[in-house]
Amino acid sequence: MNKALLLNKSYPHFVEAKLAEQLTPENRAEFYEKPLREFLESNSFGTVTGGGTLLTPRMFPGEMGIEFVNLDVQLSDLDEALTALRAKLVDLGAPVGSMLAYEDGDQQVESLGNLELLNVFIDNTLDRSFFEAIGFDDLLAKLNGRLEKSNAGKLRSVCQWPRETLIYFGGADADSMYETIKTLTDEVLVLQNARITFQRKDPIRQPIEIRVPFKKN
Repeated sequence: MNKALLLNKSYPHFVEAKLAEQLTPENRAEFYEKPLREFLESNSFGTVTGGGTLLTPRMFPGEMGIEFVNLDVQLSDLDEALTALRAKLVDLGAPVGSMLAYEDGDQQVESLGNLELLNVFIDNTLDRSFFEAIGFDDLLAKLNGRLEKSNAGKLRSVCQWPRETLIYFGGADADSMYETIKTLTDEVLVLQNARITFQRKDPIRQPIEIRVPFKKN
């Protein structure tokens, strides 16, 4: 029996996990694919057979952002194995807005994730002198250090485009993360005109986006 047929016989149930964060393929593998595959296979619940990225147009013409990263999962059953999959993805840091999709008689789609995200979009069009005032690694260390010291959250990943650079953080409460780094938006010049967006459990809570003002001379 070939490997594909054996896989389908042992793990006949396909589940798609759609994770609502902007991860590179390398980060997706590190954060989710490798630890999830190891967990599922070691417990005979299933395996991860692949992954991908769903792109969406950004606000700037010609730029594409990441709407979801996808994991293709084969499970042994839609009872214990599915319950274990849900719990493990939450444990690995699945953000709010994530989903699981599978067939159980009818097509099923269920919400997943507890981690809230704070997204900081740096304005890449600022004068070069702002970027020369602090190195990028130093900026990451300053922001992440403030969050980790207060146990409010920690760095998740970074994405770059011509007009903006995204630095985003995960934690229990996006608003608490913002309050923790708020003073840095006044102190660090390169954070001027940054867009800060919130990915919360409560999707109607305001504000959804904050624009850091330019510092007055």
